[in-house]
Amino acid sequence: MQANSLSLLTAILARESSSLLSYLHGAWPWTSSRERDCARQLQALVEQELEGQRSLAALIRKRRAIPPSARFPMNFTTLHFLAVDHLLPKVVAEQRALLALLEQDAAHLDEATRAEVEPFLAMKRQHVEQLASLAEAHSGSRSLSTLK
Repeated sequence: MQANSLSLLTAILARESSSLLSYLHGAWPWTSSRERDCARQLQALVEQELEGQRSLAALIRKRRAIPPSARFPMNFTTLHFLAVDHLLPKVVAEQRALLALLEQDAAHLDEATRAEVEPFLAMKRQHVEQLASLAEAHSGSRSLSTLK
């Protein structure tokens, strides 16, 4: 792996592991009884993201480097137990931005590293679509919110 690719891979993992979606692993959104399935779907996506991040960390360790740890912004601490109709648009916007950065960075990886990052990239694309669908299904009057 070229030094530039290792640096980019480390930056990718640092961003991804510090995302709002990753933070939601330990910060449960408030859901009504009608939204329990949404919460389960969201947690499944979070688990898949974390597994993908573990794969990126293993790739970094394979190159004899130390993967970065998550560094969540302080403002995430105010997001516990907020309604999914409030949280999902924030998650979708952030995930779209992270996907755009990931695509830019992936274009600059060496061929071998890009091939190893491609499954993570494909997962991110799929998750952005799934999150956008969840957000649409649980927006406005279709959701019982604790925050309006």
